[in-house]
Parts: sequence; C-alpha cells; structure tokens
Amino acid sequence: MSDITAETVNRARLDSLVDEIGDQDIVRQAVQSFLDELVERLQAIRTTISGGDAAEIKKAAHALGSPAAMLGAIEVNRICRAMQDQCDAGGDVLAPVMADLDASSARTVSGLRAYLAESAATA
Repeated sequence: MSDITAETVNRARLDSLVDEIGDQDIVRQAVQSFLDELVERLQAIRTTISGGDAAEIKKAAHALGSPAAMLGAIEVNRICRAMQDQCDAGGDVLAPVMADLDASSARTVSGLRAYLAESAATA
C-alpha cells in the first residue's frame, strides 16, 4: 500500500470493522456503497455551499463525513469536520476546503478500490 493511501484510508479501521461485524463481505458492500454514493454526496456539498446555508452545508458534510469515518476514510472525515467547524464559526470561505475535499476524495477512491481488490483476493 502506498504512503498516500496509508494516510488517506486507515486499513486498520477496515480490518477492525470486519472483526466487529464478523463478515468481510458486508464491509466490502459498505465500501462499495460509499464509493457509489461519493460523487452524489460531493455534489450535495457543492450545492449547499453555493446556496450559503450553513446548516445545510453542515448537514451535507456530516452525511459524507460520518460514513467516511466508519470506513476509515480519515482524510475525507477530517475535511468534512473542518467544514462543519467552519460553519459553526461563521466562516463562509468554503471553496478552498471543497477543493481539498475533492482532492482527498480522489485519493480515497484509489485507497478504497485497492482495499476492495486486496480483500477480494483473500476472500
């Protein structure tokens, strides 16, 4: 696993989730669902940012950040939390944060796809 992937996706969290649930296929399905919904969730955040409603931005960021945290997508989660904190602080300059989120999401997709490929090989 590359260093950037190690920083972006916490593989230990995914392994822990498999241990907690007791079924790697369920975790793989959750990862795939996250990947399937990622573009839509990112677009929802963009839309709420352009609308300027802090409560809606927080809601959209939480909707992405929460499953990201569960699946070990630590960088996406960290950026979503920062977005929520910025809304709480009255910050309205979220375009740079969105750019960071887009870049992190691309790295996260690569990391999670690598996880799916590796876990399929061991299944």
